[in-house]
Amino acid sequence: MQVRVLLAYLILAGCGTTPASVDPYQQCQVSSREWQQVEEPSTRESLLSLSEQVSGEPVRKYFALNSDSQREVWFEDSDRHLQLCLYDVLGRSCYGAEIVKVTFTRIGTSWVAGPVMRTICSD
Repeated sequence: MQVRVLLAYLILAGCGTTPASVDPYQQCQVSSREWQQVEEPSTRESLLSLSEQVSGEPVRKYFALNSDSQREVWFEDSDRHLQLCLYDVLGRSCYGAEIVKVTFTRIGTSWVAGPVMRTICSD
């Protein structure tokens, strides 16, 4: 009888509604081997003013915070390129309901914005 009770408890414990804590690397689907999380750069406003590679629209257009649960996080690689990611901390699918990312590449003393990548996950 005790085995059945324990088994039922373990099954029910796995059905909890509390989401697992997921760090920004997982949320943004970014490799911690290639990218390191950094503070918001002092050049943030000028980077967001750059034209996105595909649409030609300012990057800022894609990174407006729409809710209190959204977070903006910055990463830097060994070549000092930057990656900006916007994710929802309450997202539960694919480690986030929606992920928006862009990589800024340094060319000399200038920056170029790559294409904005949007991942929308659903169950």
